[in-house]
Amino acid sequence: MKPKILLLLILTFISLNTFSQSNFRRWSVGIHPGVTIDNMDFRYDKPVGYNYEATKDFQTNKQLIFGVTTDFYITPYISVGLDLNKVYLKNGPDNYHRMYRSDFYSAEFKGGLVMGQFFRYDVDNWLLLFKNFYVASGVGILWGNNDVKPFNPNITGYPIAGVSPGTIIGNPLGHRQHDKDDGQSKFTGITVPLEVGYNVNFFDDYDEIRHVVSIGYRTNFTTTDNINGYADRANVGFRNIYRDTYSSVNLTYKYHFGAFGTYYKPIRSFF
Repeated sequence: MKPKILLLLILTFISLNTFSQSNFRRWSVGIHPGVTIDNMDFRYDKPVGYNYEATKDFQTNKQLIFGVTTDFYITPYISVGLDLNKVYLKNGPDNYHRMYRSDFYSAEFKGGLVMGQFFRYDVDNWLLLFKNFYVASGVGILWGNNDVKPFNPNITGYPIAGVSPGTIIGNPLGHRQHDKDDGQSKFTGITVPLEVGYNVNFFDDYDEIRHVVSIGYRTNFTTTDNINGYADRANVGFRNIYRDTYSSVNLTYKYHFGAFGTYYKPIRSFF
């Protein structure tokens, strides 16, 4: 009798375990258009003793980004992948005659984690509303150019109170404003993206994730100070403490395909 009971328990365990498993696709490809935001050191406070005052509105530091992405899924919620982006940034003119437009590419290797990795799906719980939040980060390279022109020492400008003695501000719009600005028009660098967002999954007839639409907010930290073309030396001219960073709000679409993986718990819930 005991061997039969043991066999029954084993078969029951296998049956339950099989029931709780889900299939998922290992690969996805996608696109992610969005809007970029300049997070750099332009200033819109009115300079003392200077006769130019700029205004900043919603469009001042907004531009576009377009990217393509491919991902490999270790589980339905953990992935690694590649992003290739075409990025446009702009800002200005600020109160110091600085303005720029920059266009560049970035290629990033990244990893992503969706909160569903930590949830049980066999119970109805309001916490499941959070299962589709995700975080992603990685490392990559960027390269491109901006339209900022060199400082022209033959143009007479206006000295500003509080700025280093001998520093003259007043080159035309879109020029570097003093001779201690080491900015360059072409640049390369390393970029570290950090992204948070939310996925909406669309399932096929087999309860497998086939399409995903996401909205995300990403900030890119870089090792270059030339995305905007201005790179003042320390303690000279304008305050320049940090390397260039920029952000973007992205709307992403991904299509899942390819070989199957098996996950140890159900992927789909009543949400």
